Amino acid sequence: MRRRNADVSVAGLLAAAVLGATVPLAGCTANPDVAEAERIRAAQARTETQSRPQPTEDKPGGVDPAWVEELSFGLEQALAGMETDIESRPAPVREAEPTRRRPTEQPISVLATPEERGAARGEPERTKTEPEPLPPIDERIARATAELGDLLRERAMTRPDPLEDYLRLALLSGVDASATGTPAEFESELRTMLIGVEPAHASILAETVRGWMAAGLDGPRAEGVLRVLEQAETRLTAADAGLRISKLALATRVAGFGKIDAIPEQRLLAGRSQQVIVYTEIAGFGHREVTDRDPKSSRDRGDRYAVDVTQELLLYHAGPDELLAWHRPRARVIDTSGNRRRDFYIVHQIELPSSLTVGSYTLKVRLRDETTGAEAEATLPIRLVADASLLGSGRRR
Repeated sequence: MRRRNADVSVAGLLAAAVLGATVPLAGCTANPDVAEAERIRAAQARTETQSRPQPTEDKPGGVDPAWVEELSFGLEQALAGMETDIESRPAPVREAEPTRRRPTEQPISVLATPEERGAARGEPERTKTEPEPLPPIDERIARATAELGDLLRERAMTRPDPLEDYLRLALLSGVDASATGTPAEFESELRTMLIGVEPAHASILAETVRGWMAAGLDGPRAEGVLRVLEQAETRLTAADAGLRISKLALATRVAGFGKIDAIPEQRLLAGRSQQVIVYTEIAGFGHREVTDRDPKSSRDRGDRYAVDVTQELLLYHAGPDELLAWHRPRARVIDTSGNRRRDFYIVHQIELPSSLTVGSYTLKVRLRDETTGAEAEATLPIRLVADASLLGSGRRR
């Protein structure tokens, strides 16, 4: 809008100047645009009045129409030039924000350490941590052994035949008890997890490894190792043969192996308490070396081998229900000797209560070899009668 007003203003002023019109400048209003517009309108009015056809007169100072037309043509050319000039002017450019300059980085040597390079870049210095010292090697071996033992147990639980993994556990147990616990705990686990003579095999293997490691502590190493291997052979032979009760009887007197006064037909008199001897012959038993836990008298005699068994006695009423009538808890029997025994028997003197009534009973003997872990049991029928005349012949009263 301002450009058009300016164009008109220029045209009006030029026309007024050519025609000799005078535009008063005094008395302009406070707004220059309004005053300019009034001057332009006044000039245009005078121009239109003067441009009307007038009678041709030869007056001094008259205007030649050809000159006016030429001047108008020049004025149009001037206005066209002004428009071209205005359009060709570049648009105002907003002043760009000042560019932030990055701080000049100092060159970093390629030979600098990672900490020095980080410090050169303004990074916080990293605290150097010293590696923690390793625990003692014995402690590390114990940890590794315990972990390996746990893994072997875990795998044994997924196998139909866990003996192989338990034999490996037996080797670890001989090296370090932390893999399996104490020998007694390990043997208890073997009896739970394995069947047949397998617990005896694994237990013998663990005991052999322990004995081999300690063979050189109390004498020449070769002699000690030989004793350990000899003992392992004996125990394995007994385990493979199988612990068994070869003979079970009630007796009134025992003079030695196989020398007993047996109670005929195992008949006893009911209604009174009576003492009898339970005679048990066993086969397939194992041997172990005499230790400090055995009686001092055995060591003083120079005994080297021990048979170590436990026996439990149970008396049931005969019949499908098998009601327990009497029980003697498991008792331990240890017998030492200078050489390995080929024959072994157990004598237990018991007292049957007077509360036992007339009838048929079954005496059950449960035996366990504490050396090999093998177990066996046998039964013996017993008859309690009310009349002494029914007792078998040969019975001592």
